[in-house]
Amino acid sequence: MLCGVRGLAFYRRVLALPRVRLVDQEVPSRDIIAQAEGVVTVGGTAGWEALMAGKPVVLFGHAFYEEFVDGVSTVEDPDALAALLRSLRERTISGTALHAFVAAVMEAAPEGLLSEPRALPSLAPIVMDPANLQRLATIIMDRLPAR
Repeated sequence: MLCGVRGLAFYRRVLALPRVRLVDQEVPSRDIIAQAEGVVTVGGTAGWEALMAGKPVVLFGHAFYEEFVDGVSTVEDPDALAALLRSLRERTISGTALHAFVAAVMEAAPEGLLSEPRALPSLAPIVMDPANLQRLATIIMDRLPAR
């Protein structure tokens, strides 16, 4: 998460947790994930990156990749978290299943790029391009319930 998105009090509470460290945002997530047994996330792209690296994911919230049951466990009961974390060592992700899942996502994904332009300045010209914004607006309007 980009520094400054949450207040300083949030980061202090996180740092007070046992065995938790914050990593400089300049450290590439792929370097961290490569050393991990798995990734625990609320619903961020770190989970997707982990799956692409063949690492299992524990998901607290929702993400577009949550349906990939071979690699994603959703936390239904916080008391079950410890067992889920222990199970990461035994989990393997089939490259064939992952490839099929990615193909299905790509086939179903609408055209358009949605990103916070200030968070990823290099993508800002693409995100803010009028044609991209029109595609996104159309997608949103198509999915809104009829009034």
